[in-house]
Amino acid sequence: MSGIFICYRREDGGAHAGRLYDRLSAHFGRELIFMDIDTIEPGSDFVEVINDKVGSCDVLIAVIGRKWVADEEGRRRLDNPEDFIRLEISAALTRKIRVIPVLVGGSTMTHSKDLPHDFAQLARRQALEISDTRFHHDVDRLIEALEKAIAAVQGQSKITEEPQLLRRDKAEAERAAENESAGPAQAKEEMQSMLYRPSQVYTSSPSDIAPPAESARTTSNEKASKDVHRDPEGAQSQRIKKNSWIKVGRTPFSPRVVLLVLVGTVAIAVARYAWINWLKAPAQEDQSQVYLDSRTGLLWTKSDNGRDLDWSQANEYCQNLRLGDYSNWRLPTIDQLENLYDPRGEPKIRKPIRVTGGFGMWSSNKEGSDSAWVFNFVNGVRNSYRMAYSSGGRALCVRRTGE
Repeated sequence: MSGIFICYRREDGGAHAGRLYDRLSAHFGRELIFMDIDTIEPGSDFVEVINDKVGSCDVLIAVIGRKWVADEEGRRRLDNPEDFIRLEISAALTRKIRVIPVLVGGSTMTHSKDLPHDFAQLARRQALEISDTRFHHDVDRLIEALEKAIAAVQGQSKITEEPQLLRRDKAEAERAAENESAGPAQAKEEMQSMLYRPSQVYTSSPSDIAPPAESARTTSNEKASKDVHRDPEGAQSQRIKKNSWIKVGRTPFSPRVVLLVLVGTVAIAVARYAWINWLKAPAQEDQSQVYLDSRTGLLWTKSDNGRDLDWSQANEYCQNLRLGDYSNWRLPTIDQLENLYDPRGEPKIRKPIRVTGGFGMWSSNKEGSDSAWVFNFVNGVRNSYRMAYSSGGRALCVRRTGE
């Protein structure tokens, strides 16, 4: 699998693309998902860079929002031949890469007459809608479609690789036939020479160890008999000193085998001890859904709740949240929210935390009896809103490690 390319406009479907990136990364692996081309070196041909990036993927996801074709003033972005979205989709269609339109924010599929001629065929591609209210259900459908598309691409690659596989299998079959032609006798002789090592075996009677060949048995017995007649006690001690085998019953074992058995036994005991301690250890945080800020020791959810809430609903959402094996989540203070502000990001919040939009994140700090403080990560400003106001308010939950 080469990868999945997410094509989107930051000011149009950026928040949805971010949430989509998190879900697809968790399913397919972060290294297989490409979302931003923001590392084009000065002097590079950006058209060639886009073609290379898109061409290395199996599927392109086109995230289409309400301002995908034109901006708020009605100026058509797609008419610009250097528009990145136009270049990315055109490159995918030209290379016969599967393009899946994904509709977000209540948008509808653009008609072919409203698209540039070089990718007007995009309007004929079956689109998939992802709504905020059933986000995870819709993304599950997208993942299923992606798996089918990738399987089809990999199946085609397997067909092109079949001749090489056949040649390799044929060569392996020929080598196996050559080995088999040597006959079972040669294999038996090699096995016996490995097990018994007659040059290192000393025995006082033929019944102790049966050598693999008659000549070896005769030579060994004659030598042992001569040694015993010459110096019985010395010969006996010499045989014990030279003998490289340990005899258990009537089966010989090499010291190397005994050592391997001992090492294996110790390894199994250590592994069992580690497994028992792992079972007794406390549950760890789910790193795919939470973010630990090492500067403050706070544990954050990696995304907000994803829909509009008033202050009471946001507070209840965090209190009822079950995430990372913890249930003691809460709304952050306004200072804690402001500490996440990062003017370099888009939106301006420290990665990998993502927010889905709205006027800001509710805090636990109240102003009076009917208002609470909100932090806006678009402009980095804190404001006070009525707690009953819900349009655009979101909940980003936090907890302190060790609580």
